[in-house]
Amino acid sequence: MKIPPQGRRDIQQKSRALDHRYPAESWAEYFIGYVPAGMILSGNLEELRGLLGSIPSKSRKDDEPSQTLLELTVIAAVSFLEVFFRDHWASLVNIYPQSLASFEQRGRKVDISAVAMFDLDSNPLRQIGSMLSERFDFGTARAINGIFKDLIGITPIGKREMKELDKLCHDRNLLVHYGGVFRYQHKVPGFLRRASLRRRYADSLVVSRRDAERVLDLAERLAKKTMAASASALDTRLSQTKTVLSREKRKALEFLSVWL
Repeated sequence: MKIPPQGRRDIQQKSRALDHRYPAESWAEYFIGYVPAGMILSGNLEELRGLLGSIPSKSRKDDEPSQTLLELTVIAAVSFLEVFFRDHWASLVNIYPQSLASFEQRGRKVDISAVAMFDLDSNPLRQIGSMLSERFDFGTARAINGIFKDLIGITPIGKREMKELDKLCHDRNLLVHYGGVFRYQHKVPGFLRRASLRRRYADSLVVSRRDAERVLDLAERLAKKTMAASASALDTRLSQTKTVLSREKRKALEFLSVWL
């Protein structure tokens, strides 16, 4: 079929528009925010450590400004860690979407709306993991282990760490949703140890400087462990399947385990 001149011009214009909308491949595109999740978390934790450094080392329990900063440090660290797990998982899928085959075989839904894909400002084929990650729960240690295991066969959080993280998330929820005041369902003790009285509906969780430091250390340890294990597992999968990645994907894979 012969395409009339006006039709050819329309096609050419649409093609140029697509070329402009979807630029040449870049390794940064495979990361949410164009920055690897580990690099973002390392920067966030460094800022929180700086915040801790601004708190007087001998602040009293009833020093409300210091206590507020300590609570905010814990809340932020747990939130940043959850974002790390979600975005790091998304990057693994973005770099190697073939891993979704085994993921789906384990009963996970991987369907994506065509409307959602073409509504993106970037190439949807480089954002498959980013879109899917919004669907899954990364709020508990069990959920995190499950979703990483189903994708690339790793469980980055050990048994002891699972208990620590679950207690920490419980304490974080107490601070965020209940103002830190002990409720009937609150587990005693939690991850945050410092509280002289634990009368439900009367006393509040008190966060010490040492508590906040432990939270930051745990977040860093879990993130580094996840990055190392997932990079190794992905390398193994690529070798087993004899998959050859593009140059930009290879760069992305290198940055996957970078910690600043």
